[in-house]
Amino acid sequence: MEQVELMNAATESFTEDDFCTEKEKRRLELEKAFGGLKFLVIRKELFAHRCDPAITIRKDSITFNAACINGLEDVVYIQLLICEEEKMFAITSCDENEKDALRWCIQKEDKRKSRKMTCKDFTEKLYKLMNWDMNCRYKVLGYKIEFEGQEYYVFDLVVKEIFREKTKDDENETVDTRKGYYSEDIAGTFGVPVEEHKRKMQLVREGVYVSTTEDMVDTYSEFAKKDDTAADAISQYGEEQLSFLGSISGEDTVSTSLEDKENGIYSTGSE
Repeated sequence: MEQVELMNAATESFTEDDFCTEKEKRRLELEKAFGGLKFLVIRKELFAHRCDPAITIRKDSITFNAACINGLEDVVYIQLLICEEEKMFAITSCDENEKDALRWCIQKEDKRKSRKMTCKDFTEKLYKLMNWDMNCRYKVLGYKIEFEGQEYYVFDLVVKEIFREKTKDDENETVDTRKGYYSEDIAGTFGVPVEEHKRKMQLVREGVYVSTTEDMVDTYSEFAKKDDTAADAISQYGEEQLSFLGSISGEDTVSTSLEDKENGIYSTGSE
């Protein structure tokens, strides 16, 4: 009885300020330790995502869902972009008469709806690039980003949901074409480390489809006036960057002459 009374007395003497102090101490401990903890960014794909923007890729077509269409308001025509090295696919809006413009939806009065975009030549290349099964379709979630005032949807093709397509060989067996699954390297993990996640987002913003030629022109001009060695280094960097941009655009050659650089002229072989 005496022990209980002592405990009650101790509790009563522990004021609200003491509780706040203990809570603050714990907060500071967590704050100090946070940088050393090996967190993973949990994959969005592990959660229900029926209403999230996505693209469905079949062996002869691609289709963007309604959430994706609605995410780019009033957009009827888009350009498709791909980064083969990082296995990323992106889209952005464009005008109807721009080179390589593609209609991605059906527009009726004030309403737009998804449409099947037939593109066997493209999807065959994509399936080959990703080593995908031609008897399956693939669903990839889209992430909306903004760069230099332009909106993009970016799709990480490595993180895909797989659906079986019914074939002639499946006539005598039940195939659930609506049930999707992820490969073990995706389904068997929570996600990716924070640093890798940051790196991928950096690639999305700077490496997948973004040209930095204007920045290179300014940098080159500034350094060329002061230091020939620096100018040579900038020139080499520019050639590497433009070669990369040329590979994204599908062109084999890129004009990167020194004279063109000084005049701010860059070409990837496309308009």
